[in-house]
Amino acid sequence: MQSHEILHHIYGDLQPPSEHLSGEINRFDQSEFLGDASAYASMGRFGYVYVPEAVRRGATARGVHIVLHGCKQGYSYINYAYGRAATATQPPYGDRYITTTGYNHIADSNNLIMLYPQATGDDDNKAQNPDGCWDWWGYTSENPDQPDYYSRDAVQIRAINNMLEQLCSGRPSTKASKS
Repeated sequence: MQSHEILHHIYGDLQPPSEHLSGEINRFDQSEFLGDASAYASMGRFGYVYVPEAVRRGATARGVHIVLHGCKQGYSYINYAYGRAATATQPPYGDRYITTTGYNHIADSNNLIMLYPQATGDDDNKAQNPDGCWDWWGYTSENPDQPDYYSRDAVQIRAINNMLEQLCSGRPSTKASKS
């Protein structure tokens, strides 16, 4: 499974994945991490985090792994055609990326926290990102002639960094809820 290979490559020797998950997936409001940039950040309203039960009860987390979905794989992906939601042709992705890629099972047995920020698709705003891709070409840059999507100043990078800082601080999100 690719997710397991990725985590083994990054973290080295890991315990085999859990057969059953002990932790839970929590949904949180991403808007608090975007500030005034929410109109052009092309990020969904909600992000998700998986915390193994052992970590929730006080075990030291081995780390936080940020999992970025691919284009058309975000929780709120809707296919757009000519500026209108084409729900008849919408793939049924929903939470499948979060729940079926195998990240949570190996995280569970290795005390890893999985952070799943969410990009969203829209072709009726400044972002022009109908496939819900993370910004890899500059669509969130305020100046298209000088894109900053790859820098620490990029709106999506800043938001994810803010999520990570809050998660590592031990302070719960002010708008978190169970998914």
